[in-house]
Amino acid sequence: MFKRIAMIRRKIPNWSVMQELRSGFYGPINTGKAARTGISRREADIYNREIAAVGAGSDLIQGRTDQGTIGDPNWRGPGRVSFPGMARSEIYNFWKGSRRGVPFTYADSTRFAQDAEALRLAAAGARTRETDGRLLKDGSAAGVGGKPLQGSASISVDFSNIPRGARTAANYEGLFMRLLQAEGEGADWREVARVVLHMDPEREPDRAWSAYQSHLARAKWVTEQGRLLRGTGSK
Repeated sequence: MFKRIAMIRRKIPNWSVMQELRSGFYGPINTGKAARTGISRREADIYNREIAAVGAGSDLIQGRTDQGTIGDPNWRGPGRVSFPGMARSEIYNFWKGSRRGVPFTYADSTRFAQDAEALRLAAAGARTRETDGRLLKDGSAAGVGGKPLQGSASISVDFSNIPRGARTAANYEGLFMRLLQAEGEGADWREVARVVLHMDPEREPDRAWSAYQSHLARAKWVTEQGRLLRGTGSK
């Protein structure tokens, strides 16, 4: 719901949580069940932790703006995603509808999700650079506990003075190659996180899933850049 509200605010500034809850989409509000049902202190603490995690940048649903179950009006809509721990019948996908007569399309939802993912990856990259810098400063670049550290870097290449007819290429290996191979083989992401990223998906499922997604996205980006470089030929 918070993602949908954020998207709606792009066209209707200051659209509130209460307005969205009473917009007609939320069953417990429509039936009055929400007003009749109380929650325990423990449940309230869980909800508050989850809200705080979203506010801190968690994006397990990858910017999707609709949530429901099989049989709901939009359950066959585009953009469906899954994440660790979700129920089999639960659905997160793109939303379309209208608020105050303002239309919101699947294309609007797609753009919002792409923007949300770009922000998440940028934040993850910033955290990675901060962590890498701290480890290097501490003299831990050689590894921790006998395990090699995995980091990220950018490379800028100037092709302006390369002689005509020269060939260019970009290769990748190590962590990125293993991630791409595992995805191509249909390996379970939890096993990949455990074996390749040295993370425990059972103990820290959100962190492991986020790391797996961000590293795989970087691996695909590096591969694409290599393909483009190979295609430069004599440029």
